[in-house]
Amino acid sequence: MAEGCNSKCGICLSFVFTEPKLLDCYHTFCLPCLQRLDINDNQIICPLCTTNISLPDEGVSGLKPYPFTSESATEKNAGMDACELCDDQHIAVSKCLDCKTNLCSNCRDNHTKLKTSKNHTLQPLKIFESEELDQTEANVKTKCKEHCKELSLFCKPFNTLLCIECSEEFHPCHQVENLSVLLQTKKELLLVRIVSFKSRISFLQNTAEMVKLKENNYNKYCLVLKQDVKVHTTNLKDRLCSTVDKLTNKNLDIIDDIKKKDIIELDKYKNQIDSEKMSIRLIMITEDFINQSSDKNFLEEFSVIGKRLDNILCVNL
Repeated sequence: MAEGCNSKCGICLSFVFTEPKLLDCYHTFCLPCLQRLDINDNQIICPLCTTNISLPDEGVSGLKPYPFTSESATEKNAGMDACELCDDQHIAVSKCLDCKTNLCSNCRDNHTKLKTSKNHTLQPLKIFESEELDQTEANVKTKCKEHCKELSLFCKPFNTLLCIECSEEFHPCHQVENLSVLLQTKKELLLVRIVSFKSRISFLQNTAEMVKLKENNYNKYCLVLKQDVKVHTTNLKDRLCSTVDKLTNKNLDIIDDIKKKDIIELDKYKNQIDSEKMSIRLIMITEDFINQSSDKNFLEEFSVIGKRLDNILCVNL
């Protein structure tokens, strides 16, 4: 079992993933959920964005694992205590020795502000100390197999990581860059684009609300218009009899046809908005991938991420 970062499986809608797999479109799903999808020509269709995903030789099981958590980390989280003060089921990070209560980070901060508890003694839970150690170990950089030294350089012509000795011995005339500086530069390039996407979320929400309001007003207008037609035709009915009845029905049909066409256009526009909102939410997962994936995975996926972000950024309402 593994728990996704700010996401949930798009099929079973669970926030707790079972063997999470990351598709090329950067949507994440449980492995058992993906195994239930139809496979045609060794491809599956993403249930969220309908992108065709080519499968490796191993099938769905060979897809990339979700890179931000591991099974061992989840097993440790399973033994953590939940906050005893709120109903949000947040993991407790501290314990009040006076109240003998486990507190999550939000409740802990509020606990220190209340007059009745601001002088209480709070003690961090030991499990988080071991978590920090595990995280430190996980962040240790990969070392060169040849020289057992830290891979701190990047050879641009060969697109590979190097240690200092590899650079001097095998790549003396190549364009070599400091890995940390290179990664920071590339991450900043992507994060700048992500900021622009975040700013569009509120705009999309306001636009969707505006379209919904106009749709409601339009429906009311159509209803009033139909009622007016009925009233006027009723007054003429005594004089025009069957002829007027035919004209009335014809006018009503015309109004319905126009309404149907306009509603179709409104639905298309709303679908475009929903599609772009879904793309913006995808950026949250991309941001997590940028900040938390390994250097090797990041370099492998940098071009794909950049192109995908550029494509989304070019879409205008």
